[in-house]
Amino acid sequence: VALSGLGTSLFEQNRFTEAEQYFRAAAMLAPDRSQVHENLAMALEQGGRLEEAIESLRKALSLAPHNIQVRNFLGELLTEEFRFREAEDVFRDSLAIDPKRPDTNRQLGDALLMRQAYEEAVIYLARAVEA
Repeated sequence: VALSGLGTSLFEQNRFTEAEQYFRAAAMLAPDRSQVHENLAMALEQGGRLEEAIESLRKALSLAPHNIQVRNFLGELLTEEFRFREAEDVFRDSLAIDPKRPDTNRQLGDALLMRQAYEEAVIYLARAVEA
């Protein structure tokens, strides 16, 4: 979708509001493309609209359920919103797909630390270092 390409160019120029408009248009024209919804989420995040970004990532994930990058981005935003248990579930789902990913183990460990589940956090943080 050409609109998505224009949105990406604007995003790279830190013109997030304009990029969002193009990504929204692209999502309307190609609602079945996961990447368009992920791009929209990135623009929304930069605009501080995390709840909308989370919704966009959930849509992207429904279209590409094994996409760990999208899944982990969703987990990061949930963590930023202090929704630690939801974030943990998302990261655990990522680890079910690829248990050795250091970034996912670290992200899960961080989410666990945020809710003071220290013993479990240490396990995942150690896995992140070992991987």
